Amino acid sequence: MVERSNNAAWAQVLSQPGVIAPSMDLFCVLSHKTQRNDRDLGFLSKGAAWMLALDRRGLADLVNRFSEWRAEMAVDLTRHFSPLLDGVLEEQLQRPEDVFETALQFLERRDDPHRALAIAEAFLARGRRRIGDDAWSPSRRPPWNWTAERRLRIGYVCAELTIHPVGLSIRTLLLRHDKARFELFVYDCTPKPDRIVAGPVALGADVLRPCLGMSSHELCQLVRDDGIDILVDLSGAALGSGDTVFSRCAAPVRVGMIGYPGAMGRDTVDFTVVDPGMVLGSERVGFSERLIVMPGSFLPHDDTFTVGAELPSRHDLGLPEDGFVMAAFNRLNKLNVETLQLWAGCLKRLPQAVLWLSTDDTAAAANLAVLFERIGLPAEQLVVSAKLGILPHARRLARADISLDPLGYNGGYGTALSLRCGVPVICRPGQCFAWRMSAGLLHQAGLGDCVVASPRHYFELVAKIAEEPAYAQKLRDRLAAATGAGVFDTRRYAAGLEAAFLEIAAQYQQNMGRQEIDQQGAVNRDIDVAQLLS
Repeated sequence: MVERSNNAAWAQVLSQPGVIAPSMDLFCVLSHKTQRNDRDLGFLSKGAAWMLALDRRGLADLVNRFSEWRAEMAVDLTRHFSPLLDGVLEEQLQRPEDVFETALQFLERRDDPHRALAIAEAFLARGRRRIGDDAWSPSRRPPWNWTAERRLRIGYVCAELTIHPVGLSIRTLLLRHDKARFELFVYDCTPKPDRIVAGPVALGADVLRPCLGMSSHELCQLVRDDGIDILVDLSGAALGSGDTVFSRCAAPVRVGMIGYPGAMGRDTVDFTVVDPGMVLGSERVGFSERLIVMPGSFLPHDDTFTVGAELPSRHDLGLPEDGFVMAAFNRLNKLNVETLQLWAGCLKRLPQAVLWLSTDDTAAAANLAVLFERIGLPAEQLVVSAKLGILPHARRLARADISLDPLGYNGGYGTALSLRCGVPVICRPGQCFAWRMSAGLLHQAGLGDCVVASPRHYFELVAKIAEEPAYAQKLRDRLAAATGAGVFDTRRYAAGLEAAFLEIAAQYQQNMGRQEIDQQGAVNRDIDVAQLLS
């Protein structure tokens, strides 16, 4: 980005009002100024609306390009343009029109649960306009007609039966369900299923429906014909374009879990699965749907997964044998400037440490090297490895001393995998679901002291683990004890989820509507499960 003086930018905007580039640049430059005159403030107050009127397509392209810049670690560009994205988003949310930025894209850069919910609801509104009010109206929802003479029918909708965080998380979940009480349907929308994941899921399902290529209307009719009682979104499909099987009210009850780490809105799903570390107090910040607060983590685990005893050597991985290895294997577009500054501070404090990242993006690797040079860190403190399959990746991850979580959209499956490999994780949670995933996992694994309150505490804990081997070993011992006690047991997770499903059934049988389900699930309401199912 070429910087120009404010006067020159103003002159170009006024003389060529059909050219959006200088006005975009001016908006961004003024947004970063600490002191602004009346003319500056006037332009900022109207700039986003003016640019939307001038070139909507150009701004929509910018939103998508912004996501690519994050993945490429183009830090200067993302810092520069972030205020413009905020300005355009605020302008769009004030109008009854489509927004460019998805809720997931927003959560990658901002910790604002209320705005994330507003975006999710804006996408739902777009779907309503597309399909018409009648298709999504609550009056169109099938009535609750479950009876104790049959099993409760659960429909899982998934598009990631592959080597993907969702697929790997739910790989054995269906095998652990109680088939005497639950009849399981899987609606598979995966483009290319991987047998390693799709095989166990198919074995666990009573009915597997290949649904790739179906329209939302066709899938909705299929779900209705199957008589599903509770339809579960595993992939974040409920958001999508706004026109989905969930917005079309295909089942009496709709539940969101795993795939999208945030609020979907009560008109999209009735319940969202979270855990105690994921929500802030009784106010349940940023959620309009009811919550199912699991007794452990919001994320299921594949309890058949093992790393094995044969691990590659550090030398073979390009790591220092005696150094302190800090792994950070989250997607690079989760990293923000604050995170990079914090990790740079850790490396300066610990000259024997290396930061270990993974990417196949050559532009990202090159930009990381440039950032290290600008910060004044030696190149040997950065190790960038290629991406690997899940098992070889887990085996190399086990060689790290610690995993570092971004100060932002943090680890879900990545954090769970690190813990399964015996490697503690340090995180600082934010406000949003997506910024709090690691916190719940760490508390579940007995490492609550690795959940820190500030960047300063984060920095201090990294140094403590690096400089006090006895403390580092203590963390690993506690993690091993939790693993041995069954903290990653899929059966335990399935039992908690089943308790929630039975609580939902009790609510609807008693015409209570949607009531929040706390972490004790059905136990707190003293539901007589035998009577309910008899």
